[in-house]
Amino acid sequence: MKKFIWRVRKLSWYIEEFLMNIRLWYLVKFNKKMFNNNPTPLTKEGYEITLVDEFKGNRLNKDMWMDLTYFGLRFHPGNITEKGKAPTTYYSEYNNVVSEGTLKQYTKKEEVDIHYIDWDGKDWGNYTIPFTSAMLTSKELKQQYGYFEIRAKMPRSTSTWPAFWLTGVNSWPPEIDIYEWYGSKSYGNFSSTFHWGVEKTESRRMSGWTHKLFDLTQDFHVYGCEWTPKHIKIYFDGVCVRTFKCKKALEWFNRPQDVMYIVINSGIEESKFDEATFPNIHEVDYVKAYKKI
Repeated sequence: MKKFIWRVRKLSWYIEEFLMNIRLWYLVKFNKKMFNNNPTPLTKEGYEITLVDEFKGNRLNKDMWMDLTYFGLRFHPGNITEKGKAPTTYYSEYNNVVSEGTLKQYTKKEEVDIHYIDWDGKDWGNYTIPFTSAMLTSKELKQQYGYFEIRAKMPRSTSTWPAFWLTGVNSWPPEIDIYEWYGSKSYGNFSSTFHWGVEKTESRRMSGWTHKLFDLTQDFHVYGCEWTPKHIKIYFDGVCVRTFKCKKALEWFNRPQDVMYIVINSGIEESKFDEATFPNIHEVDYVKAYKKI
């Protein structure tokens, strides 16, 4: 009986997400004016603000952000340890540029030589990374639950992979991808994805959804996420485009240890390199986070 109830609930969640996609299609086609790309006020009823950066001035706030990965490296060692070849991207400290009221995260075709020695002291040798890009990880903010929002403009190029996401401070997963944008797939889509469980076990799961809109490289748009013990909701320009309520999955986001960093990055998607233009820019007007009062 419990298994039957679980299957019914799971089906109802899939139906709800499917209907929200139908609603989104209708709004894009017949009521596009609902999507207002103007900035929203930096206040939210029932919440207190825990982080806000409007990227004023001409330098990055190093008290608020680390300009590298949340695990302390400027590249992901997975390619080295699993495939014996160089990582694709090096997260350069020089590729986050604050100017004229926005953050510009550059992706460039330039080589960086590295010598990787892992945390256990194993020497993996020398590698040449072909691209540089940018990543910011919240330094002081480590939060469970709340509302997280960014106003950003996507780069107009293939092979681009900018993202705005939350990731576990104490372990990975959990992860909440508020948006991942793949320039090689479509300029008019973004994906939201949730990761949970324990890596390399049967509990490891993910749920992704593609939100079909319009050309997101032409202007800034507001992307948001409301994370509570009972649901995760994704917003685009103030319109809810996804509600995730899977109880078994949310248990992995509700553990006391599952506080998360905020991460903002540009990046490289390994396809259509011949069509890509460099440098390209993931541009951010502001980022903010709130917590329930």
